[in-house]
Amino acid sequence: MTPSTKRLLHWAGSALAAVALVFVCKRLWVYASQIDLSAFPLALWGVIGGLSIVYGLANLCLPRLWLACLHRQGVDLPLWRAVAIYGYSQIGKYIPGNVAHLAGRQALAMLENLPGKAVAASMVWENILLLCVTCGTFLLPALVPLFWRTCPLSLVLVLFVCMCAALLCLGRYLLNKHIYNGMFWTLVFFICMAFTWGVTLAGITGLSSAPDWLLVSSIWYVIAWLVGFVTPGAPAGLGMREAAILLLAKNGPFPEEALLLACLLCRCISVLGDVLFFGASLTMQKIKTI
Repeated sequence: MTPSTKRLLHWAGSALAAVALVFVCKRLWVYASQIDLSAFPLALWGVIGGLSIVYGLANLCLPRLWLACLHRQGVDLPLWRAVAIYGYSQIGKYIPGNVAHLAGRQALAMLENLPGKAVAASMVWENILLLCVTCGTFLLPALVPLFWRTCPLSLVLVLFVCMCAALLCLGRYLLNKHIYNGMFWTLVFFICMAFTWGVTLAGITGLSSAPDWLLVSSIWYVIAWLVGFVTPGAPAGLGMREAAILLLAKNGPFPEEALLLACLLCRCISVLGDVLFFGASLTMQKIKTI
């Protein structure tokens, strides 16, 4: 790759990141204007801040997923560089069109002299296969409470554990170790996402209100994420994720106003977590040794 091409890719990636940050700031402003901040107790603010950090740390699972897909394509990259590239470009998912983050990652990866075709193939495996298929692990545990409202919590947990075990066995014994590793880290990410929703909703409604349904709605939240993820052109699943969780969670005992507030808070948490991840990755972009 010529120096001029590298400079062009560098500027293109920086421009995408800058535009994405503008969209992120606009969305944060809109979310903040929709919430009565004075009604929140200090403890809830602490929970929101803590969950933003948890979500930012959970994002570290996604570069591991991408790295596993790169390894499958025969491409090697240090983990810290994968984190830096992924986090720096991932903020582009907030740009309308929902493809800027992929284009940015492709450009940054080519700056590392990685083969373009292999990088593109790794993102196909990551987005179409591993993310969607692994998210499907939550589908059966999510459907059972919809049709059997009195199902015991233990059944939902057993179904979820069995589905996770089946998925990991599929990756380990029928595919290869790289896909297995990718599936494992994707599951960790989705569990952290479900945890974020469950804790947020519990903070609004009270933990003792319906603990069984808190778990069920957390599983529904991951399915809602998938709906937003596969919707073409929806930046970061904006709107679609919230609509899906409201549609699913209305089958539970939680009041609609609590669900709406949880949706807004979780979106704020995810955006703040993405910004923290971006900031850490931007710092790592400047580091040449670890």
